[in-house]
Amino acid sequence: MYVFECTMPTCKYMSDYKESAPKECPECGGKRYILHFGKAARKFLSGIRYSYALGCNPHEIERFQKKWPWMKFTPDGRCITENYTERKRVLKARGYVDLQ
Repeated sequence: MYVFECTMPTCKYMSDYKESAPKECPECGGKRYILHFGKAARKFLSGIRYSYALGCNPHEIERFQKKWPWMKFTPDGRCITENYTERKRVLKARGYVDLQ
């Protein structure tokens, strides 16, 4: 398992990969990043995560926040979860199952 963390000042992209991580940031295209793997990666997985799968269309953010006011979204529609407990709450509310 790998965790890709972009270190560009304007981008805070972080994501986990099971096989191999990208060579540049998928969000901003920057070449500055930190790649964590193994036990070091698990430490980062418990922190803030941005999820496209749990997210929504940017035009629907307002509708989603009316239904679930405690959910947070980025301007591009990614769902923000700050810890694993919150992630489980979002998964349950949306009717999803985590396969990890």
